[in-house]
Amino acid sequence: RKSKKMPLTAAQAERARKNREAALAKRSGAVPVVTPEKTTTAKRKLDIVGLLAPPKKAKVERVVVINRSPVMTLWAAVVAERVLGVSWKEGLSLGSACAALCARAKGASLGLLENDDDRDQQDDTVGLLGFRVPFVASEDEIRGLESKGREKHPEAVEKSLRSKFGDAYDDVRAEFEALAKTYSPDDLKKDDGVLAWDLYRRFRPDVPRGRAGWGYPGAMELANIRSCAQHPVT
Repeated sequence: RKSKKMPLTAAQAERARKNREAALAKRSGAVPVVTPEKTTTAKRKLDIVGLLAPPKKAKVERVVVINRSPVMTLWAAVVAERVLGVSWKEGLSLGSACAALCARAKGASLGLLENDDDRDQQDDTVGLLGFRVPFVASEDEIRGLESKGREKHPEAVEKSLRSKFGDAYDDVRAEFEALAKTYSPDDLKKDDGVLAWDLYRRFRPDVPRGRAGWGYPGAMELANIRSCAQHPVT
């Protein structure tokens, strides 16, 4: 007497169906169909290990479009503070006077300005970025001098710099300070600061040579500032 077969449950019937399909696929060499559930599970596993994660965006380096004079002023102020041990306000005054000297020398070489170096040759000077910058000292502070002996007021200098740099002012100043700290004060001070001048020439805004670039803004990449750094000095 044959025993009566019990009917399969829905789950058992589904497993049996899948087993038959797999066996047929194996015999025929066909690629088994991946069910939506398996695809979802596989995708979830890949996400866990990051294989399907979106690629990271490349870091976009900041570029500042600006004239060279404010860049030199700010860099010279940072160098003066590190090399000469002056306050930030004194550095701003000396840095502005240094940039003014450079602008007059450049303008005279291009035939755009008269070489009217009418400062008192008895003025005290300090070496900064390769220039002998005249200054006047009081009991409280020192200030750089421009043509005709006019003092460079640090408050006015910083206001002008913030206007020229805009929201990039603090970032650029921080980059300059970080760069200056990678060189010893003695190295930056040697030969009136020619090393600091060479560094400036490497990161300054890119403008056309000669008269074509006089007074025109150019692009300065902050990455170029960092590329000038050497190992930090202890």
